[in-house]
Amino acid sequence: KELISFCKTIYQDNEAQLHSIEEFERTYESSNAILWYTKATFLYRLLNKALRIQSFHTIVAFRAFIRDISKQLQFEHEQQKEQRKNEGENVIIAYRGQAVSIQEFNEFRNSIHDYFTINSFLSATLNRDIAKMYVVSALQNDLLMSILIEIEADMSQNTKAFAYVAHLSQFPPELEILFMIGSTFRIRSVHQNVGENYYTVNLVLCSENDMELKDTFKCFKSEYQSCASLTSLGNIMHRMGELHGARDYYVRAIENTRPTTRSESFSSPNTNERIRSFTGLAFVADQQGDFETALKYHEYVLALKRQLFPSNHYVIGVSFVNIGNVYYSLKQFDRALSYYNDALSIFTQSCALNHPSRAKNISNIGLVHAATHCFEESKEKFKLSINTLRENYPEQHPDIATCLSNIGLVCRNVQEYDLAEELQLKALDIRIQTLPAYDIDIARSYHNLGILYENLNVFQLALYYYQEAMDIKTQCLSQHSPEYQDTFQCLVALRHKIKSVSSAAVCWKTKRDK
Repeated sequence: KELISFCKTIYQDNEAQLHSIEEFERTYESSNAILWYTKATFLYRLLNKALRIQSFHTIVAFRAFIRDISKQLQFEHEQQKEQRKNEGENVIIAYRGQAVSIQEFNEFRNSIHDYFTINSFLSATLNRDIAKMYVVSALQNDLLMSILIEIEADMSQNTKAFAYVAHLSQFPPELEILFMIGSTFRIRSVHQNVGENYYTVNLVLCSENDMELKDTFKCFKSEYQSCASLTSLGNIMHRMGELHGARDYYVRAIENTRPTTRSESFSSPNTNERIRSFTGLAFVADQQGDFETALKYHEYVLALKRQLFPSNHYVIGVSFVNIGNVYYSLKQFDRALSYYNDALSIFTQSCALNHPSRAKNISNIGLVHAATHCFEESKEKFKLSINTLRENYPEQHPDIATCLSNIGLVCRNVQEYDLAEELQLKALDIRIQTLPAYDIDIARSYHNLGILYENLNVFQLALYYYQEAMDIKTQCLSQHSPEYQDTFQCLVALRHKIKSVSSAAVCWKTKRDK
């Protein structure tokens, strides 16, 4: 109903599309999702645009349709994979003709052997001549470059799902191959054949076993494959810094999973979703500086978990960490340390000694030691944490960056400025490469570098990093948030300091000239 209403609003003045929408409303079933995707322009245009630009308000309307296509495509992939294995013909070559901007084309040409991930479904064909028809059509536009994309995909590899879907399509003669959202490709070559007025871009569909890409696939699975979940959409928006949008999705998820009777409160299958949603609300409140509300939500989640899990269960430890983090933000370090130690006790019982959650919690304990000026103890904790994380993650991972940044903070506090600078710059580089552009952790790196350079009296560089931090925090934090105010006050104070130094210099020069 939500999807129908959304589409009717978009096409309210288009009679032909409204007729198609009404037919979709009458006849759609999950078993014919791919048929409708290939048949109805109103569906694939709106859906793929929303996926490309990450319009989550649109995606949430399409979430059931996305789920149906994904399930049908996965089923076809498994069936065809077995069939091709028996036939000994695992590799297929698919083609796609399209126009791209000159900038996009140059990015292809300058990125040979690099990887890229699509965030929409991708259609191609087994028939090269059909794909070339789209190339010829695109040649008529002087502002665009025409390319023929040639994709090599191996059914025997552990790739994202793809399948031959002509038998499910509205247009069987097009011999369509459909690739799943989140497919990752390597650019093998870009070349122009003699006598052709277009370029061919050769791509290879990547396996999830590619060592360089393991973290990419893991990250995508954790959220984007759960796009049918309102809570997961909230998590994605939260990671993008869209706090109000994230809160809206969490609240909607909670409303959709509200128990109808008191007995359902702790036994409903939806309880896990409610736990995730209330945890999300707590994180949003924390980021907005509303620590009392964050604490209330985290304690409610802990109460839910205690009804479902034994006292030494891993998820109880996670709640202890979350509550400890709030007390740390409130500068109640003794209480924070108490919760972190309780969490460490649980993780030691329920996890391997090199488990990432245990390592990150040891880093939290290190933060408390640093905040209470026990710098040697904090450095020991951070080094133990980062060594353990390196057993689990590649060096270019956000959690590694956090540990590097924490060690850098300690080095700054004990006036080891060269090492502090090296660690903070490395942490910033990792975060820029692995996190969304407006992620709060990138702002934290900028802020830390601002403080460091201010301590070194390199004021213009400090000013630059404070401003970069402010640009991000303005996007993703409330102006009342303590973290926002921290950077804002540092920036204002530094500007006054620079002005005072400049005035003093002018005054000294004037006196000298006299």
